[in-house]
Parts: sequence; C-alpha cells; structure tokens
Amino acid sequence: MKEFTLEMQSKYSRVPFKEHGNTLSGCDCGGLVWLIYKNELGITLPDWRKYYSSTQIENSDELSGTISTMLGENGVEVPLSQVQPFDVLSFRIGTAPIHVGIAVNARLFLHIMAGRTCVAQERLDSPQWKNRCTGCFRHERMFSE
Repeated sequence: MKEFTLEMQSKYSRVPFKEHGNTLSGCDCGGLVWLIYKNELGITLPDWRKYYSSTQIENSDELSGTISTMLGENGVEVPLSQVQPFDVLSFRIGTAPIHVGIAVNARLFLHIMAGRTCVAQERLDSPQWKNRCTGCFRHERMFSE
C-alpha cells in the first residue's frame, strides 16, 4: 500500500481554494483529488469540472451525480472501515453528497472548501465530519499496490 507521506501533506497544505481549479496555485475539492492522483500516483482522472457550475450548495444536483464517478470507470466503492491512503471520500453538506476529500490514512483526510483559505487536514472521527461521510472509493490500481 502506497503511503501518503508528510512531505506530500506539506506540499498540498498551502494550496488555496479556487473554483474549478486543479493546480498547486488553486483547487476546489475535486480538483485537489485530481491533482494528488496525477502528481503522486501518476493517474490522470477524468476531468469532471465541466459537469458543475460551482461547488456551492445550491448546485447540489450538479455535484451529487459526479462524486461517485470521479475516479471514472476505475473506481470501486469500499467500506469506510477499510479506508486506505489515497481513497476518495465523499461527504454530505446539508443533505447532499457534494464534497470530496482524500484519505491520508485511516483517521485523516485532506480537503478544501469555498470559504477556506487553503487545504485542511481533518480527522474523519471529528464531530464536524464523522456523520457526514457518505462513501469511500478506491481506484482499481490501488488494489494491486
């Protein structure tokens, strides 16, 4: 299993929020996953930014359909109890599953949201997130590593 190192965490910790961004100069939540997969795993995920106009809650219909497919046809849903580094985690904001993060390990994940200045590391079992996780998805390549 590939490790999400402290060096990697540090590399992304200063990335600011940018709607539709997927570079070190700015990302939204899906763009962060896309960027980490490309840079750290050498996997180019589908670019699904064209499917939503913004990451705001009022666009939840646009966003909720893309979350489980962001790994493309190579994504496999796994139980949250089996989360591993680089798994994509989906989260409910309000009642809609419209936010994603990427697992650092079984307890921590990285994500970014509008209104935040940069990428945050959070605990999956924190009061803010423990009841909001709606799914855990793994790229099929991660099963063989």
